[in-house]
Amino acid sequence: MEPRRHVAFPTADDYEDAAADPRIDRRERGAGAGDRVGVALRNYPEWIAAFMGVTSLGAVAVALNAWWSGEELLYGIDDSGLQLLFADVERTERLAGQLVEAVLYEYPKVLEAAVFGVPDERLGETLAAVVVARRDETLTAGDVRAFAAEHVAKFKVPDHVWVRAERLPRIASEKIFKRGLREEALRRLVGEGE
Repeated sequence: MEPRRHVAFPTADDYEDAAADPRIDRRERGAGAGDRVGVALRNYPEWIAAFMGVTSLGAVAVALNAWWSGEELLYGIDDSGLQLLFADVERTERLAGQLVEAVLYEYPKVLEAAVFGVPDERLGETLAAVVVARRDETLTAGDVRAFAAEHVAKFKVPDHVWVRAERLPRIASEKIFKRGLREEALRRLVGEGE
């Protein structure tokens, strides 16, 4: 799987900046004439501002369905070859776990990975990961966090990492059973807090 380093998440102020000043150049925002820029926002006025800002740069605006799941959004991002993505908080949260998971799959020692959110008193929610090491590989939670820290922003590095010996559980469609892993993680966190 290719790394998704071509995706950036501008802040809300960037929507207004992009719409207000069509001279914003590629060095400043990461996109310019002819580049493909995604817009994944709710149907709010910011959507129009982002779309207008993108097109005023001469870039190609690619509208992504705001109802899509994180996995679907990632497919849309990869399939359309975006250089930049304007995403609101909700879409960014959907993508965060998927992006970190994709990075963990790049780690040669990792066979399987699942990333999901768990409650956090200070932040509201934080990322957790469960990974399975490849056969004949030794892997620790610290190794996983260190690898993630080299490839993603500090706030995206999972705070909680568990390494399992057995394959991750699956549902009938062969997708990883993340809900079950999350419930297991919550039980572990409650046990660690006692």
